[in-house]
Amino acid sequence: GMIEVGNLSAGIVITNASQNKILDNLISGNRGGIGFWEAEDPGEHFTRNNIVSRNRIGLKANGTEWLGNSYSGISVMRGNDNLIGGLTPGDGNIVVGSGTSGITLSLDASGNRVLRNYVGTNPEGTIAISNNTGIAIESGASNNTVGGNTIAFNELVGVHIDPDANENKVEGNRIRENGGEGIYLAGQDNVIGGTNDAYRNMINGPAGGIVIAPEGTGNLIEYNYIGTDETGTKDLAEGDYDGIQIGGSNNVVRNNLISGYGEDGIDISSWSSSPVIPENNLVESNSIGLSSTAGEFIPNLNGIFLNAATNNTIFDNDVAGNLQYGIHIVDEAGPTLNIRITENRIY
Repeated sequence: GMIEVGNLSAGIVITNASQNKILDNLISGNRGGIGFWEAEDPGEHFTRNNIVSRNRIGLKANGTEWLGNSYSGISVMRGNDNLIGGLTPGDGNIVVGSGTSGITLSLDASGNRVLRNYVGTNPEGTIAISNNTGIAIESGASNNTVGGNTIAFNELVGVHIDPDANENKVEGNRIRENGGEGIYLAGQDNVIGGTNDAYRNMINGPAGGIVIAPEGTGNLIEYNYIGTDETGTKDLAEGDYDGIQIGGSNNVVRNNLISGYGEDGIDISSWSSSPVIPENNLVESNSIGLSSTAGEFIPNLNGIFLNAATNNTIFDNDVAGNLQYGIHIVDEAGPTLNIRITENRIY
């Protein structure tokens, strides 16, 4: 458990098998950590209802040093209804040092729950051993839940959702101090946060908070703290980035606290790499530039910025205390048309 010998493939693989438990193992130095695989799509998923809990993946036996797996720490390919982590404190896995993603859901994986894991760190937060990406949802994975995890210190993005990964939920996570965005979202109809504070993600660190790519449509970003700590009172955003960047259409950003960014709290703009014009996005009832403490501010450079975007609505937001503009509309990259700004409090 202290030197790399390693298996030439994954440490543990479950193929077309159900109702197994993988508990309390040290899995390190292999090509991959744990894999749920169905080599070919059988039409009905048989790799299901398995539990992976309390494993240490990518660590030496001393629990503090790197002995990473070359690919994903945990990978679910086509498997359904598996549980990675658990429902109570202490059930989560520690997943660090992976050459690709710490945890990957792919190839139509559906109904899986990724709960209470530590991805890139340990429960005490005393180690920072990055995976390349924290958690990746890709290749048609849908209807999965990523909840209650600590996703920190990863080299690139905290959570990466691909263009064909739809209807997933990312809720109640602490996503902090990753090298890239907290969440990169290119899929459709995903939910980041939820209907009340219990579903809140805390997202901060040295890059942007949430990026919705041009492919990203129909997503809901709701009840998150972006750029602050869990109390909403301490500025933890770093660098010249945006809290939420929207390059796609038909998304809803509602009831978030977005503060402390060196660029814009919310940026709705066309990307130079894409022909998509962001349209029909709704920005509603957010607090932008404020603290959660009444009367206190954590300023962004600008509150809301729009450039080469059409038919977007800015409604019922508190946009206050920012260092430059509350709302800034330009047409530097193309026409910015039919923007509806109504019933906001801008001060």
